[in-house]
Amino acid sequence: MVRKRVAPRRKSHPSATSRDEGRAETRRAIIEAAMAAFAEEGLDVPSLDSICARAGYTRGAFYVNFASRDDLIASVMEEAHRILLDALAFGDGRSFDVLLGLAIFPDAVQAGVFPLRNKQVQLAHFIEACARTPIVRERYSAVLDTVRRGFVASVSKAQADRRLRNDLSAEAITDVLLTLVMGVDLQLAYGYPVDVRRGAAAITAMLRCDDKDSPK
Repeated sequence: MVRKRVAPRRKSHPSATSRDEGRAETRRAIIEAAMAAFAEEGLDVPSLDSICARAGYTRGAFYVNFASRDDLIASVMEEAHRILLDALAFGDGRSFDVLLGLAIFPDAVQAGVFPLRNKQVQLAHFIEACARTPIVRERYSAVLDTVRRGFVASVSKAQADRRLRNDLSAEAITDVLLTLVMGVDLQLAYGYPVDVRRGAAAITAMLRCDDKDSPK
């Protein structure tokens, strides 16, 4: 009796998709660990080993996902801005309502939604990192460019709907809005008293169309 030869069973290997998902999960865990460590100790104190241990990975996993410590800081900064925009209900900045945003901003500050001090690195620390590290400065500029484009589009829509005045450019109004958000963050970080509600109300009054110009 001739026995049939049975081909050896091939070992299954992770698919490219599962490998990519695993790498994304590792990267996300390290970013979250770094964000927590930076929020507690600042950008310079936590070692890469302590951050990796906090995330449950080795230093080798770090270098698979990040080119350097500065790359990690820039990635944390990008994630912090994403969380901030989501917390303020601005989403990705492409479709938020300008006047509604100004109305809810003081409430977000009062409720502790903005800034997220217990979870995020302070804006002042990122600005310091930008001043000394080109890669962080370039990535920060890219984030602001993306946010700014979204704000300009939203302001332009509000102007087209005759809800915001048209004698100012959408770019100029956007600069005012970004200055408000970043300025409030820095003032709160340094403990300087700021009346956010009064400031937001003043900007709203300056930017809103007069009743006679509003659509009926």
